[in-house]
Order: sequence, then structure tokens, then C-alpha cells
Amino acid sequence: EARSAMSSLKEMQLRALDMMSRSSSARPPAPSPAPTPAAPARPAAGRKHISIQHMSQTKAKPIQSIIFAIITYLKKEDKPINAEEISMSTGHDITREVEEQLASNPKIRIQESHGEILYSFKPMFEIRNREDLYQLLLDQPNGLPITDLKESYKDVEQDAKKLVEEQRAYLIHQPELKDHILFPVVQDYQISVLPQFVQMWKNIPLPDTVDMENQMREAGLKMSEQHETKKIRKEPNKEKKQKRRRVIKFTNTHMLDTLDLTKDYVPETS
Repeated sequence: EARSAMSSLKEMQLRALDMMSRSSSARPPAPSPAPTPAAPARPAAGRKHISIQHMSQTKAKPIQSIIFAIITYLKKEDKPINAEEISMSTGHDITREVEEQLASNPKIRIQESHGEILYSFKPMFEIRNREDLYQLLLDQPNGLPITDLKESYKDVEQDAKKLVEEQRAYLIHQPELKDHILFPVVQDYQISVLPQFVQMWKNIPLPDTVDMENQMREAGLKMSEQHETKKIRKEPNKEKKQKRRRVIKFTNTHMLDTLDLTKDYVPETS
């Protein structure tokens, strides 16, 4: 009896294990965890990240603005500079198109030194100091505008004032050009005048503008057209506009003889 009981117990255990294995195989597999998104790659240290939009904006910049920026930089530096330094300082690459534009620009000088191409600013006048400026003035009897001389070198305005102080040049203001003109002092044209004549010239009294105009008309002289135009523009129009009188129109004309409109209405008392 004990043996039969043990065998039946083992059969029950085997059946239970079989049922457990069947139930586990019938279950659906557990869902796998979702993959985590990868973090965006960071730019390497020391490198500036440039977006595609920024690159497109840089490429779309007009060529003329690039040339203007390079000319301004070369004018400021005032020395020959290679293409690599220009590109680093201005932020513009010296491409084939930029090279062609610089080569044809009259403000750019291109030279070669030790197998390297150098660019520099080319002013209107090739002068570097005060003596060069004075020799240039001697060849320009009609004078030179200061704005044209400013491109030559940095201290050209100070040297022009020094020449005036040394009495080797004249500096005259030109209102029409809104500029100052520098003229050379030519010794061959210098005329010595006696001091008494200079004093007589200084002692001549200047009449009033209105009196001078009247005296010129009496003498049969006419003022210049430019002076008359300026005088007419400066003088305000003194004529006052006449006030328009308001006209009252009467519709009931048959009552003009019975009513006096100049007096206030007073009702009659009974």
C-alpha cells in the first residue's frame, strides 16, 4: 500500500509540472523596453559650430560688399598684406572671383614678394611725408582738395597745416565744394609791398551792406547775381495776406426795409 501511494504521488507531481510548463509557453512574450534616443553630438572643443543657414547667408553676400570691406581694411593697415591675413581679419575668403575683382580695382596694388602675393591700398597720390606733399603741390598750381589728399597717408592733414604755418602753402575754404583747397606758395609770384600801402588798405572803412548797395546803384554798378539770389532767399516775405471779408447773403430781401439788423431786437411792450 505504501508503494502504491508513493507512485500515485509521483504521478500527480509530474502532471503538475507538465501543466505548469504548458501554461508558461502559452503566455505572450514580455514587451522589450523602448530604445532611448541618442544625445546630439557636441562640437569639438575650440571649434565654432556654424549652421547651414549661416553658411548660406555668408555665401550669398554680394561681391561688391566683400571688395569694399577688403579695401577699407587695407586702407586702415597701410601696408602690404597676404591673402591669408586678409581672410582672417575680414572674414572673407579670397576666392578666384575676389582675386579678379581686386586685380581690376584701381584702389588696390598687387605685388609679389618671395613668391607670395601681397595686397595693399593704392591712394590717388603716391606721397608719404610732408616734403612729398610740398613737391606735389608745386606741380598743382590749381591746388588740391584735402579730401583727395586724405587717402595718401594718416598724417597728411597735420602736414598740410604745418606747411601753412611755415608759409609754404595756403589753405582756402571752398563753400561750393564744401572742402578746403591747399595751394603752394610760389616764390616767383611773391611781390613785396611797402608797409604804408598795406596800412592804407587796412584803414579803408567798409560801408554798410545797404548803403554799399545804394552807392553801387548810384554809380551805375550792378550787384552779382549770386549775391542777389542769396539776399532774396534770406529776406522773409513781409507782405501779409489780406484777410478775406465774409459776405452775408440775405434771402429775405423784402424785409430789409422793415428790419434794422444793426440793433438788438427788443420786443414791444403792450
